[in-house]
Amino acid sequence: MFMATLAIAGTPGFSGFFSKDEILLAAQRASTPLWALGVLTAGLTSFYMFRLLFLTFFGAQRFDEKHVHVHESPRNMLAPLVVLAILAVGGGWMAAPHLWGGANLFEQYLAPVFSTAPETPAAAAEASVGAIELLQALLGAPVIAGLIGFFLRLVVLYSQPQNTEEACRLARCDLQTAQRKYFVDELYAAVIVRPLVWISDKVLWRVVDEGVIEGTVNGVAHVSRETGDRLRYAGTGNIRTYAAWILVGAVVFTSLLLWMVG
Repeated sequence: MFMATLAIAGTPGFSGFFSKDEILLAAQRASTPLWALGVLTAGLTSFYMFRLLFLTFFGAQRFDEKHVHVHESPRNMLAPLVVLAILAVGGGWMAAPHLWGGANLFEQYLAPVFSTAPETPAAAAEASVGAIELLQALLGAPVIAGLIGFFLRLVVLYSQPQNTEEACRLARCDLQTAQRKYFVDELYAAVIVRPLVWISDKVLWRVVDEGVIEGTVNGVAHVSRETGDRLRYAGTGNIRTYAAWILVGAVVFTSLLLWMVG
C-alpha cells in the first residue's frame, strides 16, 4: 500500500513519476493553464493518497476486534496485487532511457497500438531536446506539488482536531457549510436528480410510456377486437346474403377498374 501511494503520488523513481509528469509536460506545451491545473491536481492526489495511508495504518484503531477479523487477502487477490506492486515500483523505468536521450522502451512497446506517421529527422531532433525538457519537468513543479501535498497531510494529521467543530475552527470555515459538505449534494439534487425525476415521471412515463407506447399497443388491440366483433356478423350462414356480398364486391371492383382505365 505504501508503494502504491508513492507511485500514485508521483514520487521520483516510481511509475507515476514517469507517466503523470510526461502528461503534464504535454499539457504545458499545449496550454499553461491546463498544466497549472494538472500540477494542482497532482498535489491534491498526493494529499488524499497519504491521507488514505495514514488513516488506514496509523492513528487510532477504527474497528472492533470482536466483530472484525483483519487478515491478508486470499491468493486470488494477492497475486494480482503483487504484480501491480512490482509494476508500480519499476514499470516506469522502461521509459527512463528517454531522460538521457535514449529510447523510450514503453513508447516503443505501445507503438503497435497507436497509429503514428513516420518520424522525420526534425521531429527526432525535437524529441531529443524534449528529453531534457522532460527531465526538468520531472524534477520541478509536479514533484514539488506532491511534496507539498504530503507535508500538508502531515500538518493536518499532527494537528489532531478532536471533532468537527475543532477541525472547522482550524480551517476557519463555517461549521454548517462544512457539515453539509459545501452543499454539493443539494446542488447535485437540484440541478441533476430532481429534473431527471420530473422528466422520467411526467414525460417518459406518463406521456411516452402510458400515452404513446401503451396507447398505441392498446389502440391496435382495441381496433382489432372491435373490427373482429363487427365482421363476425357478416357470417350469417345465409347463401343469399353471401351472393349479395359477392355481387356488391364485383360491382365495386368493376367500377374501380373502369375508373382506372378511363
